[in-house]
Amino acid sequence: MNQGSISSQIEGVIAHLTFSHPAGNSCTSSMLSELTSQINQLSEDASIKAILLRSPEHTAFCAGANLREVVSLSSIEEAKEFFMGFARLILAIKNCPKLVIARVHSKAVGGGVGIIAACDLAFATRKSSLRLSEINLGIAPLVIAPALIRKIGVSAFSTLSLNPTNWLDHNWGYERGLFTQKFDSLEALDEELKDRLEKISDWSPQAMKALKSTLWESTDSWESLLESKAESTAQLALSDYTQEQLKKYKK
Repeated sequence: MNQGSISSQIEGVIAHLTFSHPAGNSCTSSMLSELTSQINQLSEDASIKAILLRSPEHTAFCAGANLREVVSLSSIEEAKEFFMGFARLILAIKNCPKLVIARVHSKAVGGGVGIIAACDLAFATRKSSLRLSEINLGIAPLVIAPALIRKIGVSAFSTLSLNPTNWLDHNWGYERGLFTQKFDSLEALDEELKDRLEKISDWSPQAMKALKSTLWESTDSWESLLESKAESTAQLALSDYTQEQLKKYKK
């Protein structure tokens, strides 16, 4: 199975992290682990002021969990460890004293929507539609729920998670606060993003750290909360219903 890849590039005080997988930039456990490790390392780097998350533009921004890997999970412990990959990534973004920014060029599904929600800022094009398809597979978007509810509220999360076959467009995401800004083209997004990153480069890192700490108040319990969500998701993933739904991905 293709494990995907993570690449990093430093431009001045901005770290660019690019995650890539041929299956819609979906996330394997190794990708989630490497992304988490990179963000944790950059958190300790005093020369870095912001982290930009992006993916190759030939396909979706992120198709969420890599279903070929989900299909291969054979025990509760193994499944929990896989979903803990998303939990640890969300926690790394939350705990990072730098701003973490998502460059969303296209569609996001499942865990990909959760990654966007965890980021401090998210810039999106009109192609950036959203979908949580988990309930169709007999799973539920439990691990990413706290990040999404924090960002868009319970009502919007309910709308998103209970419409597993419908794409909600970039306007929906922008109006509910998931997207910081929306753009008609990727070129316009990159132009604004370049300007925003230049401004961030001049900001006080101490002030940004203090502000981010304030923005994430009341989330001290998330480490245990997300672990419990990962365990619940693991149990659902190995249920008879979900295993039957996932058979088509075993080919």
